[in-house]
Order: sequence, then structure tokens, then C-alpha cells
Amino acid sequence: MSLYKLEPEGLAFKKPVIVEMPYNAKKLPAGTGPYDLQVRYWLKREMPNRQLNSKVDTMRKVVSTELMAF
Repeated sequence: MSLYKLEPEGLAFKKPVIVEMPYNAKKLPAGTGPYDLQVRYWLKREMPNRQLNSKVDTMRKVVSTELMAF
């Protein structure tokens, strides 16, 4: 699992932005494929974290999602 902290916290956008995160297929745990990857969103004031609508691009080896804020 990889964690990314997007800052500045509380930043909001007028239109959705696409956030892409790279992955290394060779480093995925046994039995895990690229389509098992997902982007999750966690705020300190919210529990538990939320799964976001994630897209996997196996050619570019990135997982992406659209965000309106972070």
C-alpha cells in the first residue's frame, strides 16, 4: 500500500482535477492485479476512509481518480 498526502489540505477546485498515481506491477502482492488497485480518500475528521471511483491504465501503469478538493 502506498499513501500520498495531497496539500494544502482544504484546497478546492472549480472543476474536477484528475490525480494520477503510478504503480509498479512487479511490486504488487501475490494474487493482486492492477485492477485490484483503488484510490481511497481519508480526512482526519472522517472515519473510515472512502473508496473513490478509480480508473487503472495498465499501459501507463497509473491509477487515477477525479477530485474536487483535498
